[in-house]
Amino acid sequence: MLVSFRRIVRAGWTAFSRSSLLNIATIFVLVITISLVTSLFFLNKSVNYLSDFIRDRVDISVYFNEDVSEEDVLALKQEIEQLPEVKDVKYVSKEKALREFSEKYKHNKDIMESLNVVGSNPLLVSLNVRSWEADQYSNISNFLINSKLKDSINEIDYQQKEPIIQKLFSVTSSINKFG
Repeated sequence: MLVSFRRIVRAGWTAFSRSSLLNIATIFVLVITISLVTSLFFLNKSVNYLSDFIRDRVDISVYFNEDVSEEDVLALKQEIEQLPEVKDVKYVSKEKALREFSEKYKHNKDIMESLNVVGSNPLLVSLNVRSWEADQYSNISNFLINSKLKDSINEIDYQQKEPIIQKLFSVTSSINKFG
């Protein structure tokens, strides 16, 4: 058995050394193929992650007048959460909006001075609404326009964000189709 094993190894080494250029080319092709397949796999996962990341950042905001009560806003939030188009709804109080605004612009002295000059909190209570798909934002906006608190709504920023939302979802859909 040891003799057979030696013959097999010797015959393999002889064949390998006789056609060394062919063997090197074969190994090169295998390495390139494996590298390409692995790169495509990682590229696909990266594109999917980026697409999901972008979709999670898109939302519309509903700003309420100062005279609306927190209970009314929270009741509307619960109604919105019942819609099948809605992925999630986030309530942002005036205080939280001011903290986030101050944190975002803490290095901009002009904005911070302007905020100090105003004296009181100029920001409004809001709801940030995210949907599953881009075309569902118009349905959510229409629901809000026809809600019982429509007179208490100061602004729905869907009209300003609509072109950006459509473009982002179009790009991410194209990327997912390609990936």
